[in-house]
Amino acid sequence: MKKILTAVLLCAAAICSANDDFELDFTATNFILHHPEDWNLVSSTSNFNFLVNQSAVGNTAQVVRVFSMVEFKNPNGFKYDIIDEPVHRIYTFGIIECHNGIMNLLSSWYVDKHNHIVYTEINQPDTYLVELKTKNTSRHDLFLLVCSNN
Repeated sequence: MKKILTAVLLCAAAICSANDDFELDFTATNFILHHPEDWNLVSSTSNFNFLVNQSAVGNTAQVVRVFSMVEFKNPNGFKYDIIDEPVHRIYTFGIIECHNGIMNLLSSWYVDKHNHIVYTEINQPDTYLVELKTKNTSRHDLFLLVCSNN
């Protein structure tokens, strides 16, 4: 019961806090259209870029719905043991609780170099929590960009 209530509250708060109606552009059940102008760079390493949807940056809400993306720099993508195709990008959806510095990761879509979905991961609320306050990490950079106006 507690998990159901938490899920309902998180979803309601996320809907109320949305700056716009940003959603990933699914053209079919197996393809995501990539629009570079929708994304803001959070951090970059020699292996990947980490980005967040523009509308989440500088949000003033305590609970923020966020889409993020890891884009691998290797033109051949990144190989996971459980996925047949090399992965070029990982799109995620989650909810950040700015007051706690926690992201509740709810969905991930792994795509190949043509943005065809090759693997999908769905998490129940409160089962994949990511701590965002560890300094000098990409997660902390995300926290600062999204929650800086709180």
